[in-house]
Amino acid sequence: MPVFEAGSMYSGHPWSLEEEELLIDAVERHGKSSWGEVSNYFDGRKPTDCRYHYTKIDPNIIRAKPWESILNNVKLILGKRFFDNKPRWAEISDLFFNKTIKDT
Repeated sequence: MPVFEAGSMYSGHPWSLEEEELLIDAVERHGKSSWGEVSNYFDGRKPTDCRYHYTKIDPNIIRAKPWESILNNVKLILGKRFFDNKPRWAEISDLFFNKTIKDT
């Protein structure tokens, strides 16, 4: 029985985060050549839908913890000035109002 029942997301509709996480798990379990097996986890998603969508997502981003995404954005914004060798958290915390090094 499909994990996602009728009434959830169907072909042609956006994928939910839960579906993307399940898609990643199913591909890890069955491999990238068993799209029929992968699509069995979804009601209304065809093997080609699963294969195509899997090529459009980055499992590392889907599975990243929220703080990891925030930290990656901070690194992008602040750049090498604060992240050359070792993060300089004391200097970084000074950039944020009412934050201490323990908050970063």
